Amino acid sequence: MHIYSVAIEPDGGIFIAAVGKASDDSPPLWFHCGPAHNLATAYELVYCRVFNKISEEHSSSVKSLSHLNLTFGPFGAYFCVHKDGFFSRDIPESLVFKLESVKVKPRQVALGRGQAWVALWTDGTFSYNLGTNYPDLAERLHERFTTKAEIAFIALNPYDDDSWFMVDCNGFCSWSFKNMTKDQVSEISRVTLGYLQRRSRRTGESFTNVRTVGNKSISTQVTPETSFDDPAKSFVQRALKFGDMQFNIGLQYRTRLPQELIRRPDVIAGFATGVSTTVFSRALGIKTKSALTIGIVAGTVTFAVVSKGLSR
Repeated sequence: MHIYSVAIEPDGGIFIAAVGKASDDSPPLWFHCGPAHNLATAYELVYCRVFNKISEEHSSSVKSLSHLNLTFGPFGAYFCVHKDGFFSRDIPESLVFKLESVKVKPRQVALGRGQAWVALWTDGTFSYNLGTNYPDLAERLHERFTTKAEIAFIALNPYDDDSWFMVDCNGFCSWSFKNMTKDQVSEISRVTLGYLQRRSRRTGESFTNVRTVGNKSISTQVTPETSFDDPAKSFVQRALKFGDMQFNIGLQYRTRLPQELIRRPDVIAGFATGVSTTVFSRALGIKTKSALTIGIVAGTVTFAVVSKGLSR
């Protein structure tokens, strides 16, 4: 199935535009899965009307469907781009004025909290008005505006101005989810890195993923040689990288582990188990020193077991 567009309602409903195969011969599909009745808001009727309008007027062909881009904002607001233009509900007055004053068409519009919005135009440029909301994003947008960098996608959380996600056309991803739990942030990071890894391996490019957790920014490099889409392989690569590090012996002498040693299956298995166990222990909230101890024990046991098996 080839997915063209996904939009998530504030109350948990989801819109998906897709076709069975990416060809004009395949019938288009437009799904709307509303939230459970106990979670539905007063705006669910609005969302259902949007679904009906798209189904009746803009999903007759794959070409028409592929131009759809739907975004939901706060309190029932929405903006939908289609191949012949757009339609919307309760969008900010400053956005209405901007749409009337420019000659270029919108490619995507993100609606946020407090009348905030970002518009990506079909000529590669963008406009925005965040007011006093999304301060971290405002800095990044200003940088891209002054350097004329192109943005591929952007999303704003309409109820939290510390939550946003942006992808540049060069593959650079930046996002902030300060008020989400560690598990939620970890899952978003995993999916993002997996996407960048597949793209990097396909194109040969390298990317940088930047995420903000609390008040700390974390930068991760993704190259064709990394394996963020394969967690098990990533742990092995971390183990090899760890084995290739320089170790301090005494006060002045440094050495590396021999290559023939760090390539042995039992050593790789030991390092991989040690690294993965340490990371998992830290994720459970165990202190770094204790997590390292647990990792070393797990790695040593694995090394001994695998080494014994190889010697048979």
